Amino acid sequence: MGIGKVLALSLLGLGWSVGVWAEPLPDDRRVQASVVDHQGRIWAATWQGLRQIHPEGGAATAVRSLPSDTITSLLIDRQGKLWVGTPVGLYRIDPDRPEVEVYVIHLASNHVTGLALDRAGLIWVGTNRGLVRLSPHNGETFARLEVPGHSVQALQFDRQGRLWVGTLTGVYQLDAGRGTWLARYENLPGTVAQTLAVDVGPNLWVGTPQGLLSIDTQTGRQTPLQQDGTNVLAIASDKNGKIWLGSDRGLERLDPKTGAIEARAQNLPAGRIQHLRWRSERLLVGTSGGLGLLNPYQLTAGQAKTVPLYTPQLARN
Repeated sequence: MGIGKVLALSLLGLGWSVGVWAEPLPDDRRVQASVVDHQGRIWAATWQGLRQIHPEGGAATAVRSLPSDTITSLLIDRQGKLWVGTPVGLYRIDPDRPEVEVYVIHLASNHVTGLALDRAGLIWVGTNRGLVRLSPHNGETFARLEVPGHSVQALQFDRQGRLWVGTLTGVYQLDAGRGTWLARYENLPGTVAQTLAVDVGPNLWVGTPQGLLSIDTQTGRQTPLQQDGTNVLAIASDKNGKIWLGSDRGLERLDPKTGAIEARAQNLPAGRIQHLRWRSERLLVGTSGGLGLLNPYQLTAGQAKTVPLYTPQLARN
């Protein structure tokens, strides 16, 4: 494990990892991830690079010094540092300084697919060939784990501190302290667990290319919902226990008790939803055409209005 400063260099000393991922289009503004730092600034992961977005008005500043413009995941650690996952490695940024630090993780692959922070403040890094836990202070690794299904698609901690890992072949529950696998949920409808979220109760919500299902984290019971071929790409649970689903058909609110869709978001930057994240009482909505901000508690006739924050028209590069 090592740390070094990077200006506009690639990981030439390490070589490129072998992997397959879609290449961004020249005008691709999709937002794959977002985080809010300790100063309230919004950081967005796009397929044209990392953007810092002003929450009022949507003016965006591009971070030009990363080796890859394709950003897969973002995380803010307890010290306020921003961690950036890409297909060619993991990087750390001090939001108040322009330097970019590269963390060299000695794995079979440098293709970072997910990031999560545990109760101890340690960072879990998902890749397309496994899982690693590292210290944000010095980059020391404490665990390297092979993952069933190999490629990590999503990471989510539950309220008991257990780590849930979505992969190409299902969902797996990990004792994060001991580094041992506790449970496996395979043969899911749609097979691939591409997004995960926990609600206000005991449930883990799993989005697949074929729909949605919930897993009771206490009993292990699975309940399929919305198994209509909907490609669920993002999930968020609000304080009232409602479930927001991002998919190819937009953003919808689901009543988990009935399984019915009871509201839809309007005025989205684009129809395909890639990512959802809470910012206080508002929901950041990453789409294939930019980033929007939604107040989920203001509904009129079953519709929630979204305010565009970052789109090709609003971008300030």
